[in-house]
Amino acid sequence: AAAAEREWDGLAACASEVVRDQRFPHLVGALVAAAVGALEAAKGELRGAVREGAAARRGGAPMELRCSPELDARQEVEVRVAAEQLAAFMGLEVMLAAQRSAGRCLDAIAGADVSDDALLLEAAAGERLALEARAAEVERLHGEKKKESPEDPELVEGILTLLERTTEITRNVFNEHRSFVKAKKDAFMDFVNRDAGKYSVVEMLAAHVDKLLKGKIKLSETALDDVLRRSIDIFTFVTDKDMFAELYRDHLAKRLLNKRSVSNEQERSMVGRMKALCGAPFTSKLEGMLNDFSVGEDMHRDFADHWNEKKSELGLSHDFQVQVLTTGFWPTQKAREINLPQELNASIGVFTEFYGTRHNHRLLKWIYTLGETTVMGAFGRRKYNVVLTTIQAVALLAFSGVSEEIGFADLKERLGFAETEVLKRVLHSLACGKQQLLIKNPPGRSISVEDTFRGNPGFNNKLKAFRVPMAALDDANIMAPVQETRGFAIDAAIVRIMKARRRLGHLELQGEVLHQLRYFQPAPRLIKQR
Repeated sequence: AAAAEREWDGLAACASEVVRDQRFPHLVGALVAAAVGALEAAKGELRGAVREGAAARRGGAPMELRCSPELDARQEVEVRVAAEQLAAFMGLEVMLAAQRSAGRCLDAIAGADVSDDALLLEAAAGERLALEARAAEVERLHGEKKKESPEDPELVEGILTLLERTTEITRNVFNEHRSFVKAKKDAFMDFVNRDAGKYSVVEMLAAHVDKLLKGKIKLSETALDDVLRRSIDIFTFVTDKDMFAELYRDHLAKRLLNKRSVSNEQERSMVGRMKALCGAPFTSKLEGMLNDFSVGEDMHRDFADHWNEKKSELGLSHDFQVQVLTTGFWPTQKAREINLPQELNASIGVFTEFYGTRHNHRLLKWIYTLGETTVMGAFGRRKYNVVLTTIQAVALLAFSGVSEEIGFADLKERLGFAETEVLKRVLHSLACGKQQLLIKNPPGRSISVEDTFRGNPGFNNKLKAFRVPMAALDDANIMAPVQETRGFAIDAAIVRIMKARRRLGHLELQGEVLHQLRYFQPAPRLIKQR
């Protein structure tokens, strides 16, 4: 017992030196303090066992020494594994040196062969390379002159696995000791909020969740729910939660409008988890988007009956559905006026009349770029069902029954496009993409105002039904609305604080503002500007 205590005291002295040395960050102190606390508890248990044995011996009974210290040989290795994993995230190479010196003391205490457990240390060091692997991939893409992608499932899955591992160690080895819990939180908050090339870890996490909810990663319902739950655990460490929410809202809009969501229940469950963490105001727009679709189902049924009555009167044969979106909930979309075919104009008139009987004083604004149209096209002897956006369908129908070529300027005037760049992107998707429904003259991969176009009678595709993708008409700028909302939030916080305190120094005001803002941490310069 005395020998064991001397070894423990040696470790405590080593730990004290580490804690006193100002070169080591606070994370080292938290880790070592927690380990020393566990060893002190083990020392107390050992002393109690010795006293019990001595008392039993005085009574004539055989001495039986029972000692179950909190850290056995394997758990001592777990201490080093946890410390090394946390150190990897913080990028503190100096901490690894400190852990190696403390590890020698732990080996002396254990008195056991830990060569097999060296594999655990190697695994921990391997997980540390997550960001380095991402950096190497970014460098390779730049060398090949390719664009970076926000999708990196290996990095995100690595983060999820490591969080699960460190949480297990914190719970089972350290008994949720507050020092280790805080150390884990600090380490993940530092790592998760870093940039990994052009895209941040937050953007890659949002893209990964979108991929899961689209069903691109095949998982059972239970497995999907588990991965989404662990993704929300990562979300708790995100500093700019408002940016993640805006990215998620953009992805959710595309999933709902394109009918790509794997499950409505999973969508509501994910929003519910964010609501439980951040409150109702944080998820009000997301809930509004989901409610638009659930409430719209009743209106769809009623309009379907109304449409069946009206379309025969108007001599129309196509089906027509409308999704009404509430302004403010959905990402802002620019309304672009175009000259619609007679059939679509008549259909819009029927719905406008129907909607006016249900809701007075509401203005409908039509977003044709978000619509979806199925066009039946005959190319030579083969017929296809082509899925297009409404704006693509209008451009393609301009060539229906027309054999001669149509110039870019004539097409722009006929369709009523106000923006040249928009028409270029539409025609590029129809004439220069994988599905070339139009023939461009002269041939090439770019669209010029001097080009002419005509239908492609020799078009051939193995599929009878297919979709023609189109590049986004508006360049996505997620940070613009986020920065605007942040400015309003800072203004509101300053007003609340000054109404309550009346008079306050600049630094004190800055501290109060940072304390009140829950969804992001603004730079002091931004607070001063407001």
